[in-house]
Amino acid sequence: MSHQTTPSESQPAVYASDEPVMLPTSFAQELLWLMHGSAPASTSYNVPRTRRVVGALDVAALRRAIERLVERHEILRTTYAFHEEQAVQVVHAPRALDFQLVDLSQLSPEARAAETERLVLEQARRPFDLSRDQILRVMVIRHSEGEHVLHLDSHHIAFDGWSREILFRELSALFFE
Repeated sequence: MSHQTTPSESQPAVYASDEPVMLPTSFAQELLWLMHGSAPASTSYNVPRTRRVVGALDVAALRRAIERLVERHEILRTTYAFHEEQAVQVVHAPRALDFQLVDLSQLSPEARAAETERLVLEQARRPFDLSRDQILRVMVIRHSEGEHVLHLDSHHIAFDGWSREILFRELSALFFE
């Protein structure tokens, strides 16, 4: 008989102290940080992901699940800086999420589709300030009680396509706990 573990059993949460903690960057993070510094307004390294959610959505439960995800993963609470001429990660204590809820349910289906596309593109085109911004932005767009769009945007310094899918699986597990 096998025992399946939940994310909370298999991956204990790591909590930052009240004071930021500085850690060295990986080679890849340092490279991305330096490239970002040469073009800080660029969105070339934004990693947007949009999912359609069909059925009733408890937005408060989704927000709590994302907050738990941020608590569990230091990379989601990390900014970047130079300290003593070296690139460093600065891990912060959990703070309020960049979480938006936009209700488009009163619009016609055509207007809803156009506005959803505009909002998602606007979010994806918003550059990250890696020295200050949270590395994960969340937007939930309500089309109706039974249909929502979940848009997550992050920077490649924290995510790639592979790790983003892991994030969605863990978010799903936390949401349904």
